[in-house]
Amino acid sequence: MVLTGVIPKYIMPVYNSDWDIAGGVSVSEVQRAVKEICHRLCTPVIADEAHGAHFRFNKTFPRSALEQGADLTVQFTHKVLSSLTQSLMLHLSGDLVDPAQVSKCLQLLQSTSPNYLLLASLDAARAQLADEMSIFDKTVNLAIKARKLIREIPGITLLDLSYFGLNSFEMDPLRITIGTSRLGLSDHVSNNILYENYKIIPVLVGTRSLTFALNLGTRYMDVERLILGVKHLSNKFFHENSRIISICNARDSSFEPFESSQMELTPRDEFFAKRRVSTADSIGKICGDRINLHISIWHSIAYSR
Repeated sequence: MVLTGVIPKYIMPVYNSDWDIAGGVSVSEVQRAVKEICHRLCTPVIADEAHGAHFRFNKTFPRSALEQGADLTVQFTHKVLSSLTQSLMLHLSGDLVDPAQVSKCLQLLQSTSPNYLLLASLDAARAQLADEMSIFDKTVNLAIKARKLIREIPGITLLDLSYFGLNSFEMDPLRITIGTSRLGLSDHVSNNILYENYKIIPVLVGTRSLTFALNLGTRYMDVERLILGVKHLSNKFFHENSRIISICNARDSSFEPFESSQMELTPRDEFFAKRRVSTADSIGKICGDRINLHISIWHSIAYSR
């Protein structure tokens, strides 16, 4: 969008204020957006499926974008599959998108000197999946076991689709998201404790959640270490902070960050307008980057209006 200057049409997701997480988007919202933008039906669907390269390889996984009708999908093969970091695949399906045109466009952006280590690792990952279609069974069983044990730990909440009211949607079983606010802890503090004591590193630290990823290299001892770490948080803080838990969990449930959002600048305009200003001079400006409120803020990234 920055390179082409196109104007996006944003579709607002379902939001859960307790978790501070945006969920999925409904089919009706997508249909409404398409009608507002497109005057013809032959519009290609391009999916960013960075974390979904494994979806085709176990019946417990969500359906892949291609299985749901996408024309183009980008998958980061290194995130859950076994290729080297920075390697990915672009998949095409159907007749709507011309492969030759896609190849021509990619030549404008890609290097003429590809990294053959990355290419070889992609082929190795493909061969690994072709040789053993049940390769994820063990990992899925580990994820099921981990979820069962986490549900039994006092003060720990486990994210599922019921928090968003999206019963028709699917969730990747290899992603385990927990909340520790009932312990009176922010998840940044929980993250630090898990790393310092158990060398456990989440794939994502949210404002009210920690997400852990399992993959083909995950072992039972890794799950055991995760459970030990989470139990440590519960044992140390669940009763110790019982008096302040209600204060920590007091939130304005009416807050909806996407409720009145509107686009002030196109992505291209934002990219070229962004500049660094002092905190005092940032008043009335549009924030150009995320601000971490857990650290001291001396400057604000903003762009002029």
